[in-house]
Amino acid sequence: MLFRPTKNRFLILAGIALASLSIMVRQALASPGFWAQTGLLFLIFGFLFLWLASFEIRIDGEQTIYRSLFGGRVQFGTEDLKSIKINKYDELTHLLYSKHTLFIELKSGRRVKINTRVFPAKVGRLLAERGWPVRK
Repeated sequence: MLFRPTKNRFLILAGIALASLSIMVRQALASPGFWAQTGLLFLIFGFLFLWLASFEIRIDGEQTIYRSLFGGRVQFGTEDLKSIKINKYDELTHLLYSKHTLFIELKSGRRVKINTRVFPAKVGRLLAERGWPVRK
């Protein structure tokens, strides 16, 4: 089964982009640098849409494939799992991640960070059925 971010996430991002654009248009009437600001706004929101669209998780039998813009593509089976943690403090970034972040350590030594917030709730239930400790 293939899962991508829900349409609600894209609609929320589009709403924020339209609200920002309407504010900029109002400000543009008073300033001549409108096109530079608008171009920057389109670049920022274009990147955010690309980032959101890059998330994908495929669950087929014993194989799981996760893809994201910064994490790349990772494929692993349940026998490759070493540990799974939720809501972990990351020593490198000094951040406490939310309950929607799964930290997976594979036997090969690779660490995978999965953001489950962008996916439908069905993904969390499916992973929990496979024995992964996913919080609701």
